[in-house]
Amino acid sequence: MNEWLVRWHRQISSNQKNPWWLQLLQLLLVPPSWCYGVIGQLRNWGFDRQILKSYRSSLPVVSVGNLAAGGTGKTPTVDWLVKGLCAIGKKPAIVSRGYGGSYRQQVGLVSDGQQLLMGADQCGDEPLLLARKNPTCSLVVARRRADGVRYIESNMPADVIVLDDGFQHRQLARDVDLVLLDARDPFGNGWTLPAGRLRETRDALKRADALLLTRTTEPPSLPMGGVPSYYSRHRLSENVTRLDGSSCHISLFKNKKVFAFAGLADNQQFFQALGTFGVFPAATRSLPDHVDYTSELQQSIAAGATGCDILLTTEKDAVKLAGNMFELPCYYVGLDLDIVNGQELLRLISNILWR
Repeated sequence: MNEWLVRWHRQISSNQKNPWWLQLLQLLLVPPSWCYGVIGQLRNWGFDRQILKSYRSSLPVVSVGNLAAGGTGKTPTVDWLVKGLCAIGKKPAIVSRGYGGSYRQQVGLVSDGQQLLMGADQCGDEPLLLARKNPTCSLVVARRRADGVRYIESNMPADVIVLDDGFQHRQLARDVDLVLLDARDPFGNGWTLPAGRLRETRDALKRADALLLTRTTEPPSLPMGGVPSYYSRHRLSENVTRLDGSSCHISLFKNKKVFAFAGLADNQQFFQALGTFGVFPAATRSLPDHVDYTSELQQSIAAGATGCDILLTTEKDAVKLAGNMFELPCYYVGLDLDIVNGQELLRLISNILWR
């Protein structure tokens, strides 16, 4: 049922012509959307005039966030930024909300830069994925990001903090706001939640220091109000990794019967992208974002893959899977981010943080 709701909302909130019954449903959602947008603007007005207070860290803070709900590629962008900061000699630490995690403490230490200390069930899939991809960086999860920042200030050897999904979290002041927009449909139908997909009205972009349009190979054509704009594309990695750690080139799966499954914001994009490598799954299973792989779901996947040779999923899903979960060999494929003018973007961020 949750998957159907997500699909309906994605269709309702897109910038396309919908059937009459979806248009009627959208119309019914307009009043709460208007209220949501007004409340958000009042909240921003309070923060802009310091009526509502923000915590100012002793360390420079750069936030990676978005304007619209759904997958715009924040996790690969955080990974790219952390690696870029390390390359110029900085020691970044990551603070995430830990969406989907079961942790109850004020701050959860996912990685101290030496070892992993939490599992995906505790901290959420995306924080664990970032910690695995950046093993020398500290990463904490906190419902209130300011609590996580205070913990890093007191306990971790960091000189810059990267805030994962922090554009709307204004209780924590930041020095740089990098905002992502999906170039295919950056604003949807223009409405805020729930009639649309915007978390804030479009004028919130005036707070951004830089915009990154994702899933495009063309320079930005949207009017960005003078905010520096960059563009990037996501692509699947050419190498796939088995849950036991061995790896091979994805082209070896061309003549295999593949059962592909994923729990992303947009699963169809993953399934279709496999075709660029000549891999056309015999069957697919689309799961809700941040899905919990219960024993029942594992059995359901195994049953759906009857007659197939291998299982194939995403790197994000793989952090919640164990090597012995399935009888069939299970592989995962990573997601690479290509920012066309990435060095310019990294230079802009560095100049703001350490000018």
